[in-house]
Amino acid sequence: MKQLHPDEGLPVWMQRLIAGDLIYHLYTSSVTLDYATVVADLSPTEAAWAGYAAITISGGFGTTGIIGHMAYATQADIVFSNTSAIPVAAYGYWVEDGVTGKILQCGQFDGAPVTLIALVGTLNVTPFLGDFSRFIAE
Repeated sequence: MKQLHPDEGLPVWMQRLIAGDLIYHLYTSSVTLDYATVVADLSPTEAAWAGYAAITISGGFGTTGIIGHMAYATQADIVFSNTSAIPVAAYGYWVEDGVTGKILQCGQFDGAPVTLIALVGTLNVTPFLGDFSRFIAE
């Protein structure tokens, strides 16, 4: 069966996929990410320093579009902070569905771990989702 998502509706489809609450978290130890990764693999190492809080995006992303049959949805950067008196490190992030609690996306930062300096350290993560206009299975 061939499946096609025409360009006209693909950005709308993307917004519907991300219409609910998406919760962004940071994890603080080296974890091997793969297709079997679940929230329980990452949550024991969730950041817990002063100034840290998971960040929820509600109602979809602000920008969608199509370039060369590739749809994208993106949002302004979300910013994690460190207000503790010591530098802290994060290895990556995960996105959890606000309804089911299941992991939707995870990633390790390039050059991980990334250090947030004491008192004023911040780390920006850009929410992004991309999808092609066609999937073909024969």
